[in-house]
Amino acid sequence: MGRHLLIYDVEWWILGKHAKLIQQYHPSLDLMSVGELGRYLERHSSVDLNQAYDRIGAMCLGIAAYCIFKHFRIDASAAVSYYYFSQNYETFREWNRDELIPYPEFLRLVIPRIGIFRAMNL
Repeated sequence: MGRHLLIYDVEWWILGKHAKLIQQYHPSLDLMSVGELGRYLERHSSVDLNQAYDRIGAMCLGIAAYCIFKHFRIDASAAVSYYYFSQNYETFREWNRDELIPYPEFLRLVIPRIGIFRAMNL
């Protein structure tokens, strides 16, 4: 098996904790926070990281979008909620009764670049 990388938000939050849990079952999995990714970009290019790993995953669609716009390949992502699919994603929350209006640019620019989607909850 080649090298795998999983990118999460911060270590002390839910996605970081889930990433550590996943790593227990995949000991050769490398973890990197978004902050560490930013520091990586100060010294290396996205091409370097893309070539270093056979699989790169993101813990949520927001992280996947960030990585894609920084030219990182994202092979898989968790779809933690439908928050990022909405047109008004900066204010939309699952508990609102607002109608979910898909954000076409996100669907066009991000979703086709992710090979596999998974969910951590229903």
